[in-house]
Amino acid sequence: MLRKDPVGRAVVELLAGFIDLQAAGRARSQALENVAQKHLQRAAERCRRASEQRERSDDLRLYLALLEPRLARAVAGECEPEGR
Repeated sequence: MLRKDPVGRAVVELLAGFIDLQAAGRARSQALENVAQKHLQRAAERCRRASEQRERSDDLRLYLALLEPRLARAVAGECEPEGR
């Protein structure tokens, strides 16, 4: 079912960005900045792709509104503590 729904796939892909963000925070807490940067780049790419379909889904707009500011803070080095 999801294979035939490009918007549904985009939502699932974007939700994985939250996992990338958490992984970046964990990597930073272990002083693995290169690993953290890879996770942040992956999350940014997920946001970029989802933004292309933003107008097609309320879910995409909602999750982008939640993820993009957190990603911006993480890129600026202001990662939230693990578990948040």
